[in-house]
Amino acid sequence: MSGAAHGSYYFSVGEPSGDVHAARVVEELRRRGITAITGVGGPHMQGAGARLEHTIDGMSAIGLAEIVTSIPHHARQLSRARKLLRTNGCALTVLVDYPGYNLRLAAAAGRCGVPVLYYIAPQLWAWGRRRIRAMREFVTHVAAILPFEEEFFARQGVPTTFVGHPLLDRPPPPSREAARQQLGLSNSATVLGLFPGSRSGERARLQPTFLDTARCVWDADPTIQIALATQPDFTARTLGEEGIATGLSELVMSASDVVLCKSGTTTLEAAISGKPLCIAYRMHPLTYRIASRVVACRHIGLVNLLLDRRAVPEFVQDSATPENMSRALQTLLDANGRVTQRQRDDLAEVRHLMGTPGAARRVSDLAMELAA
Repeated sequence: MSGAAHGSYYFSVGEPSGDVHAARVVEELRRRGITAITGVGGPHMQGAGARLEHTIDGMSAIGLAEIVTSIPHHARQLSRARKLLRTNGCALTVLVDYPGYNLRLAAAAGRCGVPVLYYIAPQLWAWGRRRIRAMREFVTHVAAILPFEEEFFARQGVPTTFVGHPLLDRPPPPSREAARQQLGLSNSATVLGLFPGSRSGERARLQPTFLDTARCVWDADPTIQIALATQPDFTARTLGEEGIATGLSELVMSASDVVLCKSGTTTLEAAISGKPLCIAYRMHPLTYRIASRVVACRHIGLVNLLLDRRAVPEFVQDSATPENMSRALQTLLDANGRVTQRQRDDLAEVRHLMGTPGAARRVSDLAMELAA
């Protein structure tokens, strides 16, 4: 079966993590004979065989202050996408995360009569219930990656299927020993991993505080080693006389015993790896003031949201201080302590709630049904 015979599949991705998850769906569709796949994505989608109309360069933004500066780029991109949807004979639009832009594209696709599959849906249960009308009107089906989303969206009149979390389909990470060897860490040391985020705005707000937190932990116990998940442009700072190991996220996660990470997907990566953790987040002050009025969740960490209880310490905005976070981390660094053992049990429950591997396969099933 040729995808061209049934119209093309148009993917819309706005940031690197979505590019990775969309690429697995593209690979699955191509294995089934769907070859006419186009849209906006990144190197992973392109490597999987999608023909990109545009790349995600300049798309990614988070927070009100950051989004404002990206509006002109998004407006131009949306105009191009509308024209393509009207003229290209699309059989299906697949939206991946990135709701600020993709919900507008959903409306454009719906008005063109193109079915819309939303994979990694907007977290409207947390902050955007006023947008549910647009989802109900223009989104044909949601492929949910969190179990409680299936009931939430279905209750709002949006057909939804829980497909499992795509993190469960990742290739196996390097072993603890291999990761430590690459990072120059001791096999016998206790290692604290720091994950301040991949976006430049996140790193600017979180990385200095994370490093100061690590200094507090290291001052209390100089035998502890520190590893920081970094971007290529990072210039390492030192902690005392010991240096700080820096490397890619998967290496740092495998090497660590306990982690301090921003809220978001990294918390689930820690749960999959069974690494006790603390969660922290800081926003631009204006964004935080607005978010505090509209966000309806009691927790910011996905692990706590899945469990519906505060199983993992959270530090948000002014509470995200080195003193607060270092105290919580020092408790978790006691591998045999009651708090650490209880959190490991909670993380095992999170892994169960994330579903089973095969998210890309299930999303492809839904896509082909909708495009038929």
